[in-house]
Amino acid sequence: MPPTPLTAAAVARLRSASVHPHGHLPKVGPRLLRLFVTEKYAYRNDTDGYVLDGQAALEDLNRADDSRPFIITAAGRRAALNKAQIQALTAEVGPDGRLARGVPWPTQQTLARLLLIEFRDERREPASGDGIPFRTPLGAMVAEAKHHTTHPDDGSEPDPCRRPQRGRQPECPAAPPEAGGHLPRRDAPPRAGT
Repeated sequence: MPPTPLTAAAVARLRSASVHPHGHLPKVGPRLLRLFVTEKYAYRNDTDGYVLDGQAALEDLNRADDSRPFIITAAGRRAALNKAQIQALTAEVGPDGRLARGVPWPTQQTLARLLLIEFRDERREPASGDGIPFRTPLGAMVAEAKHHTTHPDDGSEPDPCRRPQRGRQPECPAAPPEAGGHLPRRDAPPRAGT
């Protein structure tokens, strides 16, 4: 399935939810909300507090009940990141969670605003605004999340495995069943045991 391109407005809404203390999505139109629920970027609890999933979540979109917020998921937080931010959060992190020295300052600041990294002093205590960047537990969860959309800033070269061109077959192997039917990113490091 080719990735759905996210608009700048969709990314802005996901980022707004990312910085909300409880992850609540701001008011969005029905089409955007349907995209977020379908792609599992947001969810809503039913009246008993259980997460609505699949068709029940889509049917709940038609209800006029605004008292229950839609909440962003780890995949939704990841979809709001561009390639450089995902790279910094996944591949440029040491075993202790420290970001590599080469991660640009603007990328660090964006990830910190989205609560995915935090700055710590030399004793590894939280430091306000300046210090050593470390990935947070939320950042680790987002790094592992799956998403199936393309960020508007990442429109340079389409990945033939994810976005086949008209009339051409993708130039990559079929996804193994253990990958959940999704093709791995070409730039992803090999998984353990492969």
